[in-house]
Amino acid sequence: MTRPRSVLDAFRADLAGSAILTDFDGTLAEIVVDPDDAAPLPGVVETLEALTHRAHTVAVVSGRPLAFLTAHFGDDVTLSGLYGLESRRDGTTVRPPEAERWRSVITDTVAQARADLPDDVLVEAKGLAVTLHYRQVPERRATIETWARDWARHTGLERAEARCSVELNPPLDVDKGTVVAGFASAPGVRRAFYMGDDRADVAAFEALDRLARDGIAVHTVAVRGAETPDEVVAAADRVVEGPQEAVALLAGLLPSD
Repeated sequence: MTRPRSVLDAFRADLAGSAILTDFDGTLAEIVVDPDDAAPLPGVVETLEALTHRAHTVAVVSGRPLAFLTAHFGDDVTLSGLYGLESRRDGTTVRPPEAERWRSVITDTVAQARADLPDDVLVEAKGLAVTLHYRQVPERRATIETWARDWARHTGLERAEARCSVELNPPLDVDKGTVVAGFASAPGVRRAFYMGDDRADVAAFEALDRLARDGIAVHTVAVRGAETPDEVVAAADRVVEGPQEAVALLAGLLPSD
């Protein structure tokens, strides 16, 4: 009797029709105190590069700025930064004009946050977005959330909760869900795989769930860490423990030959 193929077997057998998509922080990289210190785990870059030669699409979908991602990944890997506000594919960088119109507002936001918030709050300037971190100073959480809520109301920026941080982004209909749906619904894609570990990744899981109803085979993976929200785990098809297991699972998509 022939053994039924597992989900990963099916992806390995049909990489040419597969979109292999993944988050970065907490998925391909360990969570660190200073965002600038984050780096892909050993083997990540090589695994993604190998997959690009076999899969329909290989992409890192992140809240990180594109400049950060391009410093770590070669030209063959498609990159979507700032939740889709900027991307690189086939060597071409794209930023929607409607996002660029918010750049000066973000610049002002960074300056005002650094002036208003305590000096121990890390204000991460991302060009088209800003993140206010409180991992090192959890007692500042309420102060940061109140400031961000008031500033969002004043400027029209959108506020979003993230892991030990609050983000302020342009109010555009772009998120990990729209990005992942675009990759997974491209001509020639029959399967889509996505891994992530934070609230923003739930939108990607839900986007693939909707596409599954249209006949695309999907598989979503929650990468559980100490700070992973329960809603992320509940929304995924599979759970792995931390980036090390996530990277091993990704490598397992490659055929053994």
